[in-house]
Amino acid sequence: MRSSVKRAAVVAMVALAPACSKSGDPSAVGSATATTASVAPATSASTAPSVEPAVAVSATPTAYMSISERFASEAEKRPTGVPRVEDVMAALEKQGVRLREIKQHLGSPFQAAYCMGLQTGDDVHMSICEYRSEKAAIDGRQTSLDALKMVPARQIARNGGTTLTIRVGNPSPANEALVKTILKAFEGVKPTGRLAPPSPVTH
Repeated sequence: MRSSVKRAAVVAMVALAPACSKSGDPSAVGSATATTASVAPATSASTAPSVEPAVAVSATPTAYMSISERFASEAEKRPTGVPRVEDVMAALEKQGVRLREIKQHLGSPFQAAYCMGLQTGDDVHMSICEYRSEKAAIDGRQTSLDALKMVPARQIARNGGTTLTIRVGNPSPANEALVKTILKAFEGVKPTGRLAPPSPVTH
């Protein structure tokens, strides 16, 4: 299962790489290399915390859902007991990190429950992902690192059941200092609510 997830993620990334390089759209490049290639429409920083699904959540099995239905399903079924995307963004902004190009992207390719991509600084791309457990976050982080190990200047920090992926497209002293600020703010975010209990094991 895990190897197939990795292969699917890598295939998606390789397929989109030429399009990203030709388009000249930094948000497309960031979304592709930070985590996954599929992104929802952009929102502003002021409206991001209240992002709503574009369509009603469907009872259709995930494998048969459209991209819009998958976005809606992940937004509706977010986990509790982990640092929330909104709280991470608020912590970054409190430290003077100016956020832009805020877009939901699919978390499922890397086992995440819900993800948000965003940019800051001079070509600094980020992705915040919520997982259903710390173990899921650990496994998802490793899956992402393995699948995209060819991408330079990319790192993934973890805080409980939430991960923060950072990719620096333009390495510089200013961006290096910015990344340190981002990581410190991320580490200080506390979880909201209680982590949902694991599903019972059936034989």
